[in-house]
Amino acid sequence: QHSSLENDYIKNGFIAHNRSEELPNPELYVRFLLRTENVSPRVLKNIHPAMTERERTSVIDSVMYIIQHEVSETDSTLIGIVDAYYGGSEFWLSIYRDFNDVRLVFAPPSSVGKFGWDTDNWMWPRHTGDFCIFRIYADKNNQPADYSDNNVPYHPPYVVPISLKGYKKDSFCMTLGYPGSTERYLSSFGIEEMMNNRNQAIIDVRSVKQAIWKREMDRDTDI
Repeated sequence: QHSSLENDYIKNGFIAHNRSEELPNPELYVRFLLRTENVSPRVLKNIHPAMTERERTSVIDSVMYIIQHEVSETDSTLIGIVDAYYGGSEFWLSIYRDFNDVRLVFAPPSSVGKFGWDTDNWMWPRHTGDFCIFRIYADKNNQPADYSDNNVPYHPPYVVPISLKGYKKDSFCMTLGYPGSTERYLSSFGIEEMMNNRNQAIIDVRSVKQAIWKREMDRDTDI
């Protein structure tokens, strides 16, 4: 979006020496999770065993839409999203607040951000400096606002402290975030279907494709 022939930020990287040089990103936003709420009783209230799957889906989708819409009606700065868990047996409402004024402060050059390129990436553990630094802006009341010269840097209610002391054996470690999806609680019938039908078909097709790719890659290192 920002890189060009005159300013090749992908190759050379980018740094804003002051706030006036920070680059706006109209299509980028930061979404903060504020809280979650179990809305299963409400979503499943009118569901009964005699329903067809189409009828069940229609009722659930309608209730989910209403719940999500209610969040934005209460506060226009909030976003409500209802997700299904455990094969559609539980439904949880996540309430977020979006900040749309997000500006680029720093991006490393490709020599750092894509160190080793794809060749090393598929042969060794990841060791690239693949990151960027952005600054979130808000209005004078620390609330979400569209891009404006009058906006000020956002002040979060809490900032996780970062230690510069390094780590040692048995130090506590955690991964931020959570998977986009999980099948950890799949039923035995679902596992059987996945193993004997879906996965096997994928293995059969990909084995043929990968054999073709390997043949061509062995012939030419540029492939």
